[in-house]
Amino acid sequence: DDDKKITVLATSIGMAKGLTIARLFHRTGYRVIGADTKMLSPGAVSTAVHRYYRLPNPSDTEPPGGTRNKQYVSTLLDIVQAENVNLWISVSDVHSPLQDAIAKEKIEAQTSAKAIQSGVEETRTLHDKGSFMELCKRLGLSVPDHWVAQTQEEAATFVNKAPQGRQYLAKPTGVDNPARFDSSRPLLLPQPTEAETASAISRLHFEQDNKSSLLLQEFIPGGEFCTHALVIQGRVRAFVACPSNDLLMHYTALHHESQLSQKMLAFTTRVAEHFGDGFSGHLSFDFMAATRRSEDEDNAPIYAIECNPRVHTAVVLFSQMPGLVGEYLSLTTAPDADPTGNPPPLRPDLSSHQHYYWIGQDLFEHVYPIVCRLWGGNFSLRQCRSLAGGFFHHVLSWKDGTFEAWDPLPWWWVYRVFWPAQFVWLTISGQRWSRMNVSAGRVYEA
Repeated sequence: DDDKKITVLATSIGMAKGLTIARLFHRTGYRVIGADTKMLSPGAVSTAVHRYYRLPNPSDTEPPGGTRNKQYVSTLLDIVQAENVNLWISVSDVHSPLQDAIAKEKIEAQTSAKAIQSGVEETRTLHDKGSFMELCKRLGLSVPDHWVAQTQEEAATFVNKAPQGRQYLAKPTGVDNPARFDSSRPLLLPQPTEAETASAISRLHFEQDNKSSLLLQEFIPGGEFCTHALVIQGRVRAFVACPSNDLLMHYTALHHESQLSQKMLAFTTRVAEHFGDGFSGHLSFDFMAATRRSEDEDNAPIYAIECNPRVHTAVVLFSQMPGLVGEYLSLTTAPDADPTGNPPPLRPDLSSHQHYYWIGQDLFEHVYPIVCRLWGGNFSLRQCRSLAGGFFHHVLSWKDGTFEAWDPLPWWWVYRVFWPAQFVWLTISGQRWSRMNVSAGRVYEA
């Protein structure tokens, strides 16, 4: 079978989402090349990876044509050429979508390989929160009221003119913006008093060269949801929607026939169609369902609050679905050779494992607080019982997003090598941190 001769490059395999994709291709008989920027990447020891490469770290503080970013792009190109890669599935880190978009255009221009990655202009538009909001407005899609401020004075003017009772979240427009946004402690404007509002605005950071900006986005009370979609030539080929929060580490798919899921799919389809046949990549959106009652969420209006033009960790919900491989490979077939026409997108099988967690994350969020309470004497039987109950429920009836019995080494490596090394480095460097994301191998500075 000539199809089985295809070589696939999967990047960021140290994250659960990259490893999930690599494993799917391996299990269906394809040769998988893995690459990652992380030192001691768990994906490097996976059975699914035929050969592993360490990538240099791109920089989100230097221009796209800077030395580190050029080295990152050229290394990807070298791997594609050396391994005769047919398909590159870009699994971007939060800081590298634009660099991956540059690599996509260079790889497709200089080799015969195809890339599941949006182009530079599409990625720039979707990645920047302000330009994404404006795109949605042009397409007639629902987004919260918003304003992009370049200075503290502009922010103050907008907030002071805001309608009575309306509040706005202050967010940096880009991930690399120095006005770092702590989603666990969101800043709402205006504050209860004028003095508190003025004080809050004075703490907002803008660079002197106006390269940084803040999105002032209307706060929509209600439930938060996220989506993951694979788009091939402007068509949504796989889609899932999930309940969400500011640090999502538990994944459960919404029912495909729910009104919420259908509305979010329609939104995703509209954006994908806007970019047309030249767009192949991943789209992930965050939505708010505007209602204060969870039982009313299915019928509530939805508002898009953010786009991430990259793979979402929710792809783990497809980890037992080899059909996803065929959707990826459809990019390598001629359009007139596709006999399926325009089928509905692939959705997760709700009859299989529907709930995913990471045991390391649960140890940190459920067990560690119990130890702290017992040690500090601040013991609450009800709280401890709730935390312990949640932990054991996940262990007994949910699926770990990294562990696979046929490929156990990455899971072992995560907890015996990768995270111990991370904690040693954090201790030596004196870096303060407040939260961790086990699935992505990230810590968040305090």
